[in-house]
Amino acid sequence: MKTIIRAAFEKTLADWAAAQTPKIPVAYENVAFTPPATGPYLRCFLLPADTADNTMAGQLSEYRGLFQVNVVCPAGTGPTAAEALTAAITALYPAKSRLSFGGQAVMIATPMRERPALQDVNAFVIPMDCKYCLVV
Repeated sequence: MKTIIRAAFEKTLADWAAAQTPKIPVAYENVAFTPPATGPYLRCFLLPADTADNTMAGQLSEYRGLFQVNVVCPAGTGPTAAEALTAAITALYPAKSRLSFGGQAVMIATPMRERPALQDVNAFVIPMDCKYCLVV
């Protein structure tokens, strides 16, 4: 099920990023990626939690976890561009909506939450995440 959950989130993000002007590069887990020399990019991660089965008969599996997107902008450019991207990504994944893929519907259980920004010599990063749930 992780493959379906990941694909549902990543396809939504990829389609949105490709439609931006200019396009926003997206880095995926364990896929070769060269960050752009200038301009923003996104890094996404699927962080699964324990799978649950809360039925007496053991007939339903509940897959939960976090989908994380790191918004990465060049250091020294201020927070405005990163904050605009976080607002757009928050709108892309509204709480209680569903992402369909492979005949399954992944529910976004919480709104995207911005975490404290991270600053280093080369980049300004705002991590954000939402909780998801898929019951099959």
